[in-house]
Amino acid sequence: MTTSHPTRLRVTFVSGAGIGVQMMGFTGFPTETREEAMDSIDFLLEHRDLWTFGGLGDFVLTPGAIVAKQPERFGITNIRRPPGGDIAPALMYDEPISEAAKDDVTEAKRRLGAGHYDRPWLGAVDTPHTFFYHDRYGTAVRRRLERDREMGPEDEDTPFVVNGRFIPQPDPAVLSRYCDLYAVPRSAFPAGRLAFRRDDGPIFLLPKSTKLYLNLFSEPTTLAEARARAWVLATTDIARTWQTLIRLRLIRRHTTARVGGCFTAPISGPH
Repeated sequence: MTTSHPTRLRVTFVSGAGIGVQMMGFTGFPTETREEAMDSIDFLLEHRDLWTFGGLGDFVLTPGAIVAKQPERFGITNIRRPPGGDIAPALMYDEPISEAAKDDVTEAKRRLGAGHYDRPWLGAVDTPHTFFYHDRYGTAVRRRLERDREMGPEDEDTPFVVNGRFIPQPDPAVLSRYCDLYAVPRSAFPAGRLAFRRDDGPIFLLPKSTKLYLNLFSEPTTLAEARARAWVLATTDIARTWQTLIRLRLIRRHTTARVGGCFTAPISGPH
C-alpha cells in the first residue's frame, strides 16, 4: 500500500487528530482469493501504528442475506442448514475459491495479534466499552492496556486486589467450556487444578498453590506488603510470581471504579 491509498489517508487524518481508530472487517467472502485476503491483512500490519484495536473475522452466511437469496451471483452452491437444529442463524455452503485459501488466511491473521483483550474491544454488545476507553485515552489506549499487564518499580507501593473468584465445585459445563475456549482435549484435561473465573469472564485452571498467593490480595494490598507476608510460602522468585499474576490479570491495580456491576473508565489505568 502506498501513502496515497485512500484508506490510509483517512486513517492517518483521524489518528493524527488524536482519535483512536478501531479497524474491523472479515475475510472469506465468497470468491475472495488468497491474494485479496492477504492484501487486507498486510494493510493492517503495514499501518499498525495508525490503529488501536482491530481484527478480521470470518464471513458468515445468514439466511436473509442477499448472498443466500442469490447464490449464483456469488458462486456458492449447496446452501444448507447446519446439522442438529431447526433454527439456523448461519448457513453452510460450498464455494471453492475462498475455501481453498482458508487455512493460509487463518494462519496469516494470527499475525494481527488479538492479545489478551478479545473483549470488550470487538463485538456488538461490547462496542460502548470500546468507545469509553477511546474517549479517555485516544490513540494511547493500547499502550495503556499493555502497560496494565506489566509490573513496574512503582508497583511495589501500588495496591492490588484479586480480579475474580475461585469456583468451589465447577460443574461439567464450566469445565467443558474451558476445553472449548482453549482447545484443550478432554483427555488432556489438567488434573488437580482449581477453577478460577476472572471478573471479565475467562476461566483459568490454576495450580493449587496459586490460591495462597491470590489470597494475599483478597483486600487491596501493595506488592511490598504481600512480599512481606509471602515469606512463609518459601518462594524463590516472588517477583516472577507477581508478574505472572499481573500478566494474566488475576490481580489488578485497585484504581478501577465500578458502576452498576460494570467497569467504567479507570482512574489511573484500564481494568
